[in-house]
Amino acid sequence: MLYPLNRYLVVEMCADPEEPVEETTILLPEEAKVNHSPFCKVKILQTHRDSSLQQGMCLIVPTHTVEEATVGNDTYYLVLENNVVGFLGQ
Repeated sequence: MLYPLNRYLVVEMCADPEEPVEETTILLPEEAKVNHSPFCKVKILQTHRDSSLQQGMCLIVPTHTVEEATVGNDTYYLVLENNVVGFLGQ
């Protein structure tokens, strides 16, 4: 597990079950990412030590602020805590 510093949060992307999957006939490079929403839902896996947020919280963040870091065979998704728009209650 990656332990973030400098106000970063390790998150996982949450798929929206209500969002329909669109079929397309346009060919894109594998690394191309298509997301029509300016915001996405993520779940916190690990926080920095000074964070007031907790593991397991679902957050709303601007889609373009989610950073992907690959170290060896592991891929992590990172978001700065300052970019969090809000969280979803239970």
